[in-house]
Amino acid sequence: MSSRDIPQDSRLESAVFIGLLLLLVWTPLPLGSHVDWALRFWNGAVFVLASLWILGWALGHCSLPAWMAGRRLGLALTGGLFAITVAWLYRQAGLPGLEAISLDAYRTRLEADQSLALMLWFWLCLLTLNTQQRLRWLAYVLIASGAFQAFYGSFMSLSGLEYGFFRHKTHGVGVATGTFVNRNHLAGYLEMTLAVGIGFLIGGKFTRPGRTWRDLMHQAAGLLLSKMAPLRILTVIMAIGLVLTRSRMGNVGFGAALSIAATLYLLLATSKASRYVAGILWVSILLVDMFFVGSYFGLEQLAERMESTTQQEFDDRLDLKDHGYPYVQHYLWQGSGAGTFVTAFPQFSGEDVRPGELWDHLHNDYLEFAGEFGLIGALPLAGVMLLCFWQALRALRRQQDPMQRGLAFAAVMGLMSMAIHSWVDFNLQMPANAVLYVTLLALAWVSAHLGSRPRRRRRSAATDTEDD
Repeated sequence: MSSRDIPQDSRLESAVFIGLLLLLVWTPLPLGSHVDWALRFWNGAVFVLASLWILGWALGHCSLPAWMAGRRLGLALTGGLFAITVAWLYRQAGLPGLEAISLDAYRTRLEADQSLALMLWFWLCLLTLNTQQRLRWLAYVLIASGAFQAFYGSFMSLSGLEYGFFRHKTHGVGVATGTFVNRNHLAGYLEMTLAVGIGFLIGGKFTRPGRTWRDLMHQAAGLLLSKMAPLRILTVIMAIGLVLTRSRMGNVGFGAALSIAATLYLLLATSKASRYVAGILWVSILLVDMFFVGSYFGLEQLAERMESTTQQEFDDRLDLKDHGYPYVQHYLWQGSGAGTFVTAFPQFSGEDVRPGELWDHLHNDYLEFAGEFGLIGALPLAGVMLLCFWQALRALRRQQDPMQRGLAFAAVMGLMSMAIHSWVDFNLQMPANAVLYVTLLALAWVSAHLGSRPRRRRRSAATDTEDD
């Protein structure tokens, strides 16, 4: 082991990792951190954790994971594209000697600070998720957080208490919202935590499939009733919470992403046993979660809500997007400034938008990012997402470790579900969901390369012996 390998007993690095886990649990609690004080707290906490890691690196207590040595070009490209977006947001807000481009420099500066914190969060995940044990802890924490949000939201909805975050709910009464304000944002959060739970189940230990139907049924029952049963129960709780949000696109996005990701897994996985387990879990989730459990907790009501969606309701959202297109075209290159949609949109809202009605977000993440960031800021960010998604697909194909392949599945499914849901909602404008989304982006890289040997030039056997 070289001197630059991660010292696994580093207390400072362990403290940074524990802080990262605590922030993951905290972020969704205060209304999804969509309040100024919670967002400022999160930004400050991330800057502190990043500073601690840099201090630890300077003192020799922290160092780069070994797998990064052979992926410098890809990581540099990913990090560089992320940095371009962040730098552009600060340029929009105005730099020393340069006039602000943004319509509201103050709000854009706040968004730039949050984007910088998200970029640092991405790197902290890459740097601290350096062992399989830490990957497991990350999965445990995300699953527990998702299960809590689902249980709390379901209990408040079914009991009629209707409390959000230490106060009575004024929005989303009668449906599960957890500690979020909007049911669709809880749905988005659960879509991603469910992906982690399902991926972790797929990554569990399993045996080679039997040759007879009796063997197959016995192994399937053993899988569902094994030590992974508590995890399976938590995924059922999250599925119940997702159904009780009554979020149409949240449930559609989850189902579509599960089907597509499972198909990709079955096509790309090289192990027959892996494909067998994935198929068993897929059928189990569709039958148990979506039909039996979902029917008891209101899947029929959700289906009726989808069917009864009025043409007027559809037109309202469509018209809003139609008014959004001129907004995006007007600010196509430089953008109106991150966080300025509420300021820029009224001049494009049209006569059919009710007078005095305030739209603080566009119900389409793609259009809002394009309009606020402009192509200069939005395209590099899209490049980051595509590069990370590609890494997750590579992991499904090449990764031999079952757990890491399962977490790669989680990244693929979670990212795809958000890609679908973002067409009609603004999930990624919610700090808690944005943090979890960036965590999945980092997880794609880690699941693909953790434990792999760094790419090095061919050296003599004597030199290799010395290094070992």
